Amino acid sequence: MGYQGMRTEADFTRTGEDPVTIFRLRAPEFARDLGLTTAVVDEHINIFVSAIGADWLATASTDVPPGIPIPFPRHPLGHIVSTAGPEQIAEALELGEYLRALHAAPNIAAVLKALKAQYYQTLLQLAFGSRFRRTGARDLVLEPPAAEGRLSDLSFKYEGRRYRAECFRPTYKTKVDVVYELARLAQDCLEIARGYPVVLSIAIDLNGKPTVAARRELVSAVNDASRQVAEDMSQKPKTFPTVLMTGPIGTVSVTRAVATQLGGRRIVLRHPSFQHTGDDWDYFARAGVGKVAAASGIHGTVEGMDGLSHFAVWLPPGLHRADQSKEDPDVSLERLGRKIESKLGQARSTSGEHRFLVVDAWQTRLLDGLPERGERLRRKVVESHQGVAGLLMVRREWKSDLGRHGYHIVPLLHGKEPKLPDSLVVGLKDRGPCDCE
Repeated sequence: MGYQGMRTEADFTRTGEDPVTIFRLRAPEFARDLGLTTAVVDEHINIFVSAIGADWLATASTDVPPGIPIPFPRHPLGHIVSTAGPEQIAEALELGEYLRALHAAPNIAAVLKALKAQYYQTLLQLAFGSRFRRTGARDLVLEPPAAEGRLSDLSFKYEGRRYRAECFRPTYKTKVDVVYELARLAQDCLEIARGYPVVLSIAIDLNGKPTVAARRELVSAVNDASRQVAEDMSQKPKTFPTVLMTGPIGTVSVTRAVATQLGGRRIVLRHPSFQHTGDDWDYFARAGVGKVAAASGIHGTVEGMDGLSHFAVWLPPGLHRADQSKEDPDVSLERLGRKIESKLGQARSTSGEHRFLVVDAWQTRLLDGLPERGERLRRKVVESHQGVAGLLMVRREWKSDLGRHGYHIVPLLHGKEPKLPDSLVVGLKDRGPCDCE
């Protein structure tokens, strides 16, 4: 007989941990490592959450049911909130910084909607809109109307002259069915890892297109290899056993791995005979072995977790996006040049403004130390088109010395008028962990 007035457990309304609340609580923990005060971190995180919307972020970052070890790929903004590691917090602070700088710019509401629809393209637009404003740009407009009913990304005045910019991030998409099968393969493999009390590193080198039949065979191999690793560990607990299995579908490596901090660096241990030794995998997933409370840092610390098992896969030639990075650099730059030329129309206006492009592409690094490559691209895009003042080739990269992402910039400017002023380009250089004006 129960106590009078008390309700049974089934009568209570169950509540889950709000990911946005956990995210807000975790952010100040990284203030010291980023060289910032907790007040600055709180301000920029509040701007980030308020501008995008707490409810929208909560939905985008909500975890899947416990029976599924990993979700299908989240929206990048949801990933920032749900993971809340040092790089994710830094990215949220970066966005807060940009939104703070551009809060009064015309059409900011339209850009916030675009941030949810085309995250990386819009991030580039915000990043350089903020940088141009910091450098001294005035009357900055987001999404200004261009010729033929189009919209540009940015328009501003600098040293008495009006400029119009288009921000472009070329994308190379993997087919939807391939991505779906990779996500399912990762889920099934990490479900196996959940059955062991240690961290497992699972690496797969595929020989063909991932299919349902191939997934079943690979999962069976991962299961056998994981069991062998566990048996070897039971006999020698202090060792890091590894098992390699090969077949017509692909090669599977399962290794006892090291615990990694949530949101930390991706470390995939592999068998010494595994073909790929670098970190150039085509798909990566990670699943926690610890409890949600431990991951959140509310009732425990990330460092106290049991660890995070992880999965990486390499696709065969013709299926993965990285193929272009292995082709002849000059051919790759020629192809990129044609893509860039197709975007010039969105920076065209009827008012005679000088126009230029900001292009975030991995090929930017191909220009380092080889001015002849940059010169060919400059002539193709800048010199050959009327009214083009320059091309800023950039690459978004993690800057460990700054504790944030930044941009490697290679300016390709017109040799004479119209041209971008050197003072404008120099002012784009990355500064500290947060440019708080």
